[in-house]
Amino acid sequence: MWLKHKKGKKVELREPKEGRRLELLNMADENAAQLFAIRHATRVDEVLEKLRDRLGLSFLPRDIGAIDVSTIAGSESVGAFVYWSDGGFKKDLYRRLRIRTVSGVDDYSMMHEAIMRTLNNLGDDMPDLLVVDGGKGQLEIARDVIEESQIAGRKNGRKPLPVAVAKDPDRAMTLGGDVINLEDGSPPSLLLRKIRDEAHRFAVTYHRKLRDKRFTESPLERIPGIGRKRRLELLRYFGSIEGIRNAGVEEIAGVKGLNRKIAGILLDALRRHE
Repeated sequence: MWLKHKKGKKVELREPKEGRRLELLNMADENAAQLFAIRHATRVDEVLEKLRDRLGLSFLPRDIGAIDVSTIAGSESVGAFVYWSDGGFKKDLYRRLRIRTVSGVDDYSMMHEAIMRTLNNLGDDMPDLLVVDGGKGQLEIARDVIEESQIAGRKNGRKPLPVAVAKDPDRAMTLGGDVINLEDGSPPSLLLRKIRDEAHRFAVTYHRKLRDKRFTESPLERIPGIGRKRRLELLRYFGSIEGIRNAGVEEIAGVKGLNRKIAGILLDALRRHE
């Protein structure tokens, strides 16, 4: 390649060497990434500043957690927690748990257990703001758990501030008694709804997984003394769970690997859970 000099002379313009070319390309990529990060951070901060003002907070809620519970008639009850920070969800900080201490349908008690166990597990990753899916009752539960618990809180010593986000209509409720409309389409409203919905999705997905597993697993798996080989022998001989249930003790005891004692335990368990 030749370039005409102003004094009339032609000067050769050489292409940069391969190493230098890659260095220039990398510098351009880095500059573009830094510019995007600056613009992204600016947009996120603008949304968080508006959210702070709408909720009447004294701090910028950079880290937001959300928690929800899911159950059907008290069966396979679960809690789920999601974490949002720096403009996106941090799935490595997601948590899910099976409700242990609550039987039957008691949303408030399930929420209490889910919040307590989750916060005790977070350590320094405690969020600035804790969104609970629900209304005033769930908000009061969250407040009580945070006040009564011995959680260490963040490195700055501040415990998370709870806020409830309810549906139909979408609205936020604060500890100060404010009810804030979230159906206006504004960025802070959309952010709170998005975080609440992600917690709900995560909880429902886990609940369905456990429920489907329970429906598909064989009742024989839960009976003491009936291992894999015995299950296979029973199903091969009788053809189905119903066939086993309708058999007699002597007939079951005659199956390879079984005896009268195990046959009695088996029939009692199957008929008790008809």
